[in-house]
Amino acid sequence: MEYIIYFVASLFVVFAITALVVFKKVIKSNRSRMARYLGNEVSRAKRAGRSLGFLLIEIDNSVPRGTSEFLPGRTLMVTLFEDAIRNTDMLERTGFRLYSIILTETNQLEGSLVVKERIKNLAKDKGWGEIKVGLASYPDNGGTAQELIDFATGDGGIQSDR
Repeated sequence: MEYIIYFVASLFVVFAITALVVFKKVIKSNRSRMARYLGNEVSRAKRAGRSLGFLLIEIDNSVPRGTSEFLPGRTLMVTLFEDAIRNTDMLERTGFRLYSIILTETNQLEGSLVVKERIKNLAKDKGWGEIKVGLASYPDNGGTAQELIDFATGDGGIQSDR
């Protein structure tokens, strides 16, 4: 009987470590895909003389358990954000509790602020707890994808959204 318990416990540990490694690879892939897509959208906006917005959403630890349909613990499904954005916007999970949204063809900062408020209201209505939303707008806050990401994560973004 001890051997069976030990064997099952060992399998559980191996499964958990494997799942964590796979999850880290998926997140890294999502993050690089989002950065590449943001770069493409910035180039497109430059050529067309349009603006775009970039939101970085950080979910606090206080998200209630069971919010996700598939994953245990305190995670959110990407599909939960779909009511707050347009079909043309790109939404990607780029971290364990970090989500990125590219808002194409927005009215500079004003359009991005509307979506930011929609997401904050959605989080409040769903009882997700505290969320922070970093916001950057092209061309107001940066001229490259990296500048927009840095602004959304830095003092003008998530750090200042309390």
